[in-house]
Amino acid sequence: MKTFFNLLTVLIGYAGQMQYACAQEYLNPVKNLSVTLTADTLYFKDLDSNRLVLSTAIKKGSASHYLKFSPSGNFMVTSGDGPLTSIYSIGRNEVKLISSVPVQTGESVFDGMENTLFLLQTTSAGKKNISSYTINPWKKLATAVIPSGAHGLTINASGRLIAFGDDTNIHTRHSSGLMNDKVFWKGQPQRLLAFNPAVENQLAGVNTANHIQIFDVQKDSMLMEINKHMSEISWIGFDPSGKLLSSLDQEGYLFTWLPSKKQCIAELEGLGGIPIFGPDGTLNISSKSADVIPGFIHRKKKILAP
Repeated sequence: MKTFFNLLTVLIGYAGQMQYACAQEYLNPVKNLSVTLTADTLYFKDLDSNRLVLSTAIKKGSASHYLKFSPSGNFMVTSGDGPLTSIYSIGRNEVKLISSVPVQTGESVFDGMENTLFLLQTTSAGKKNISSYTINPWKKLATAVIPSGAHGLTINASGRLIAFGDDTNIHTRHSSGLMNDKVFWKGQPQRLLAFNPAVENQLAGVNTANHIQIFDVQKDSMLMEINKHMSEISWIGFDPSGKLLSSLDQEGYLFTWLPSKKQCIAELEGLGGIPIFGPDGTLNISSKSADVIPGFIHRKKKILAP
């Protein structure tokens, strides 16, 4: 019996105006929008026509460091090089500022219902903490000090646990109250982490040897290890079904894995940008490429693999 996966939609964008020339493009496949950052403006474009549909002014430099959409596409978190993080609600024709926090954010995750937002923050003193907030109404719930080398913030399928790595360990904490849960795998530091959105205790990571490792956090055991990428892996993520795991490296090679069978089922090259899964399981990647026709044009490519 053959199962067909709608693996990948590659959206390759080229900006025909100087204001977009060096800017990173971020995709919101749910709203069918992309966002391009300049020094003081967020530009929203329609993914099909690549036409500008909306723009909003921001404080200069306030979104130059970090931007991430929630899985539903309804919210957006931005942070600049300085101590400012802004949270927005996203509509098709409007963007509303929910709140701003006077601290720099490096990573963020939402719980499954998108009622709570978790921010991995760097304080003015250079220390790091995790803070949790309710979205509506906006309210700070808890803050916990974490190691200065913390990175890789992710949340598990039920929303009960969050995880992050540091220079030596993987830490899990209870999302409610941010209290310590466990510390795992001393001596196996992970650069990147991603919980499986459909399997409660399954966590994927990329260690300092550039190997992908998949763990069971309940049993404190490694389920499998993958060594395929020749250059440093920059991103990993499970699709919404939890059946597929994709990884992208700095040379633009993307591999899609079927962990249950320990198989690589698709690979592409020449990619870049920030990947994001759509709710239908397609993986969307935006990249500027010299071989794309100049102007506001997107090229789409779908790969169907058995």
